[in-house]
Formats: sequence, structure tokens, C-alpha cells
Amino acid sequence: MRFKTKLLLFAISLILLTALLITVFSSLLIQYETSSFTKALRTARDEAIIARLESFYAENGNFAGVEPYLYWLSGLTNDRRGGGMALHRSEGTPPRMVNDDRFVLLSSEGQVIFDTDALADVSKSARAYPPGSTPDLKHQPGTYPLVVNERIVGYLWIDRPVLGTIAQLEASFGRSVQLAVWISALLAMVLAFLLAGFLSRRMVEPVLILTKAIRDYARGNYDTRAKVLGKDEIGELARSFNEMAETLTRLEQVRKNLIADVAHELRTPVTLLRGHLEALLETTEEIPREKLALLHDEALRLGHMIQDLQNLSLAEARALPLHPERFSLDTLIEQIVEVFSLTTAEKNIAVQIEIHPRPLLITADRKRLEQVIVNVYGNAIRATPEGGRITITAEPLIDRSSGEEDQAESAETECVKISITDSGPGFREADLPYVFERFYRSDKGRARKDGGTGLGLAIAKSFIEAHGGKIWAENNAQGGARVTFELCANVQTKDIQS
Repeated sequence: MRFKTKLLLFAISLILLTALLITVFSSLLIQYETSSFTKALRTARDEAIIARLESFYAENGNFAGVEPYLYWLSGLTNDRRGGGMALHRSEGTPPRMVNDDRFVLLSSEGQVIFDTDALADVSKSARAYPPGSTPDLKHQPGTYPLVVNERIVGYLWIDRPVLGTIAQLEASFGRSVQLAVWISALLAMVLAFLLAGFLSRRMVEPVLILTKAIRDYARGNYDTRAKVLGKDEIGELARSFNEMAETLTRLEQVRKNLIADVAHELRTPVTLLRGHLEALLETTEEIPREKLALLHDEALRLGHMIQDLQNLSLAEARALPLHPERFSLDTLIEQIVEVFSLTTAEKNIAVQIEIHPRPLLITADRKRLEQVIVNVYGNAIRATPEGGRITITAEPLIDRSSGEEDQAESAETECVKISITDSGPGFREADLPYVFERFYRSDKGRARKDGGTGLGLAIAKSFIEAHGGKIWAENNAQGGARVTFELCANVQTKDIQS
């Protein structure tokens, strides 16, 4: 089942369940609230009538003359004209209260004082209770005691034949409201289904686009990129895919360049060795030592390249063996500078060493760190023109906020920061992200002529990261390039006593 279908079915199920629950609970709640409202309305009216009768008794001491009052409460008025009694509707009285609600006033002993049916209608007079009679109404439903000064002074029995009609009206009203609720729910579900279909299509569309891009990329179309259609999670996924595609495309190009560069770099010494060896096999003369030295140099160069590739692979696989020892970093830097002194002298390059404090002791793999400095320093020499300058700085990253700068001896687990800055042309901005990749060279022809293989900075990065440090390259604000690395280890500094 496709994701779009699953999403649509999920939305439809959720809409149906929500609409059903809302409709059922709304119907039950409306029915309950309607019944409660009418019951509360009747109760409030009855309590008002009882309160007025109790007030009448409290003012008069008895119920004598209460008939007109009951007429008014029941919606009738009595008018004696021509020796008879005429009954009229009181203005403002609801029609349902006229000739329907029956009030029977009883004394505290249960004797009938007045019955509104006696005068309300001739047809009803036959069922009216005559005054003084004692029907068993005190314990009937609808009988309320009349209490004055915490004493029962009478009872009022209220009979409402219209209650059945009211119940029918309540039921009819409830059915009408429920029908309206169900119709509204049906319309809401139809609209929700249309909206769910539209939204599911809009939500699945970026996924389909991303899926198509992934399939095209898997078929070998490495220029394929997914179209980003939003800033949500799917849009973020599309952006991540594009970044991954960029990285994989670049790595694929690096792989191709690696194979081509390795083949080219190995072809030269192998061809040279084979040519000289074939010539030596064919000659009967004595082999000159110069040719043997040349063959030896090419073999060494080939062996160094193979060893560099092996070390680089081990470092990237986090399997590079390290042999840490404590040594003087400033002494190591000075020895490396001395080794390259002839080269710098030929190019008239001024080398400045700034190390403080001295000696600067560090625990690390001395040979690996030496190779890092040699690679970076060698690149700086090649990039620096004649008469230029190279500056090497090294310092421990130790918090000296305490103000005690002259310490006899201190040991802290911190990082040493080493920077090598040259006065050459610097890095091109387009080359900065890739200078630490293997075999990457902005000027391949110049690099081969100078004997470089493009592995120096890649090895330096791998060795520094194997120690838990970091390395980066940047252009100096005053001109030239700067390569900086921080090596985290157990740093110990010792200031020289004067």
C-alpha cells in the first residue's frame, strides 16, 4: 500500500472517529441539558408560587381570601358581574398555564381549602375537590408543604396534565437538534475528506519528488538534486539529501582523481626503474654508482608514497598506532627548521620562531608530530617566494587568569597551539575547503615539478585528529597563508630561571 493511501486512510479514520464521538456526545449532552433546563424552569416556577403563598399566609395569618391570588397565579381572573363569576386570561400569562395547571390548596390537616378546577371550566368541575374534603393528596407526587416560621401551615398540590405534551416537545426538540448535529457532522466529514485528500497529496508530493531524485542518483545520474518545497521535516530531508549528494559526488571525483594520481605518481618511478634495469641487463659494462643512486632514490620515493598512503588509511580508519612520549616541542621545531635551513637559505627566506615559555614540554607521538610539522613547514617553504618570511608560533592554551605568570613548574591537561604562517600568495578561496584532502592540488603541474604528491596536508590532518586535536587553514590578513593546529595532550611548561 502506498504512503499516500495510508495517509489518506489514516486521516479518514481519524475524521470518522472524531465526528462520531462529537455527534454522539453532543446529542446526549443536548438531550440531558434540555431536560435539565425544562425541569429547572418548572422547579423555579413552583418554588416562586410556594414562596408567594407562604408570604400570603405570613401577612394574613390564614389562607382566607387566597382564591383571587390563586387565580392570578394560574393565569385566571374572577370577575363577578350580574350575580355570576366570569373567568378571563391574565395578560402576559403563557397560554399553556391557562386551564391546564391545577392548584389544590390544603390545610395543615390535609383538608381542601380551594381547588382551581372548581371554577376554571365547567367540564372540570366534576373532578374538583369540594372545600373541606380530605383527599389523600399530602403524599402524592407534586405536593409541596407550605412552611411559615418553621411550621407547616398547609400543602399545595400542583397537577400539570401538560407535562406529557412538554415531554413530547422536549423529545421533538431533541430529535431536531440531533438531526441538525448529524447533518452538520456529515457536511463536516465531507469537507474534511476533501481537505484530507488535498493535504495528503500536498504532503506526499515532496516525498515523491525526493524518491525520484534518489532513484535517479542511484542510477548514476550524479547531477540530480531534489527540489526543496518547504521548511518542514521533508524539506530538511531534501536539503540533507542534496548535501549528501554534493558530498558523494565530490568524494566520487576525489576517488577518480585518487586513482588517476596514484597511477600517475607510481608510473613515473616504476617506468624509470624498469627502463634503467632493462638497460643494465643488456649492458656488459660496469654499472655506474650514479645510476644505482638514482634507482635507489626512485625506490625510496616509491616506498615513501606507499607508506604515506598506508599511514593515511590507518589514520582514517582510527587504527594508526601511536607511541606517546614526553619531549620538548620547541627543540623539535628548531631541529626541523635546521634541517630545512639550506633550502630556506637558497631562497633567502627569513624564519622566525616564537615559542613561549621555553622549554615547552608535551606528551605525544614525537615521530607523528614531527611529520606533521615537516609537511606543513615544507609546503610553506614551497609557497614562499624568494626573500619572504615564515613565522612559527607555539604556545600552551593554559588559563593564566590567576596572574601568576612566573611559575617554577606546572602541569595541566590542555592543548598546544602551533601556527605556521608564510608570506606567499595564500590559498584561493575555492581551495580552502579541500586543502586537507588527499592528492588535492590547486596547481598540479607545479606540485609534480616540485616533487609534491598532494598527501602532506591530508596526512597532517589525520595525524592531528588521531591525537584528538584539530587543524585548519586560512589566509593571513597581512597576506600569505596560515595553517594552525591544536594538539590536546598532557602539556607541561617550565620557565627558565634567570
